[in-house]
Amino acid sequence: MKKYICLTLMLLLVAACLVTGCSKEEAKKEEKKIAYLYMPSLVGMMEEEATGKLDEMGFYNYLVEYEESASVEEGRVIRQSIPEHTTVGTDYEIKVWICSKEGK
Repeated sequence: MKKYICLTLMLLLVAACLVTGCSKEEAKKEEKKIAYLYMPSLVGMMEEEATGKLDEMGFYNYLVEYEESASVEEGRVIRQSIPEHTTVGTDYEIKVWICSKEGK
């Protein structure tokens, strides 16, 4: 029964988007459930590990940027825009800076 209700709601959402003309991107964003979680500490993690952690937790609006650093190993997170242990919605934009020796 629960699956039937969820399916019906998703179909209604898609139909509403078709009628109002919203894009597929907007429809996908609406399908995601927003949760409020504590931001993990990503500093020091490798890029794949950090983005995997964000994905695993349900964060989907994050950007990866690159900057040079002589003191951090290439590919590791240098800093993050949201401090660890801060409560943040999974839809909130999060920036993660990765060390690049070439300044991608």
